[in-house]
Amino acid sequence: LRDLGGIVVIDFIDMVLESNRDLVLRRLLECLGRDRTKHQVAEVTSLGLVQMTRKRVGQGLLESFSETCV
Repeated sequence: LRDLGGIVVIDFIDMVLESNRDLVLRRLLECLGRDRTKHQVAEVTSLGLVQMTRKRVGQGLLESFSETCV
């Protein structure tokens, strides 16, 4: 998630066991705890999606991966 900001949706749809979803979510929260950038993470939805927001600090994806044509 380095340098990624805005609304992020992570798809864990093939993760059938709820215990595995909980484990992955706990690990995600643990790793984000070391991130100095402001963020919020929602619970895993019934469709296996995790929604989160992360404050944009630098350039956006468009600026990072494109060049202006002259």
